[in-house]
Amino acid sequence: MIEILLVLGLGGLLFGALAVLFYVPPMTVFGVGMILTALGLAISLPTGLVYHVALARALGPRGVLPKRWWWSPTSLHVRLLPKERGRVFFWFFLGGAGFVVAIFGLAMVAAGSLRGF
Repeated sequence: MIEILLVLGLGGLLFGALAVLFYVPPMTVFGVGMILTALGLAISLPTGLVYHVALARALGPRGVLPKRWWWSPTSLHVRLLPKERGRVFFWFFLGGAGFVVAIFGLAMVAAGSLRGF
């Protein structure tokens, strides 16, 4: 039941955001999109680095890091001990949230650009 409410809420938020975009001038949408993109990248890039360092510090001493582990670090989450998960996942989810903000900002940049023509 909670999943249905989450999907409906996110869908309503998306449609509401699209409706607002048509009432705001295109240059404002473009500018806010640029700011959100920069903010999202400013959050996600450093936290992504900290996440990789935290994962390496958790798994490295036990010798369970394969070569080129950074290409698919999420596959290593099953190897984390319960006490290590909170420290690593905090940075993982914070970086993911920054990524979502950046993608939303890029969508606003695209919407502002397309409406400007």
